[in-house]
Amino acid sequence: MEANSSETIRELHGDLQRRWKAHGPKVDTAWRSFNKAQRAKCMKAGAVDGQVLKHSRDASLGNVCKFIPEWNLKDITDPNSALFLDILKHRATKSLSEQYRSGHNGTAGDLDLIDEIARTRNLRHVNEFKNCFTLFDESEYGLSFRVPAGQNVKEALSGMESAIQQRYIIPQSLGELILQR
Repeated sequence: MEANSSETIRELHGDLQRRWKAHGPKVDTAWRSFNKAQRAKCMKAGAVDGQVLKHSRDASLGNVCKFIPEWNLKDITDPNSALFLDILKHRATKSLSEQYRSGHNGTAGDLDLIDEIARTRNLRHVNEFKNCFTLFDESEYGLSFRVPAGQNVKEALSGMESAIQQRYIIPQSLGELILQR
């Protein structure tokens, strides 16, 4: 059976945690010793076809700038910046639900960043996901569910008002964008 995106993300996060624990200090030392050109070479080597954003609003790669605007040559390769290490350490040491709520060094978490871009830069999922929702808590991170056709959505979600208000349960159309990030 094929893993769903929630399971895949949990597996990838666990792998990143293990790798950071084993190699984090070496990565930190190496990255800090690199100049701008070496940092750019590393970024391009890890990207599909060597394609990376030039700056945070670079639309040459389509919607990539809407999902990972911070992952760009201008900001990451600056030799005086530790942005790459800050992002990597945050992703490796914080739980998925912590990343959902807050980003590295007090920046917006995945929820707020994607929600803002959806509202201001027209980021939309191709599917509507009518009456579908996604959970973002520690135990059910990224798990989606559908209210069956014919069932009253308000009734089906009764008892979950607090989780909805706190945005632990959001429309799946937004949830899928967060999972893609």
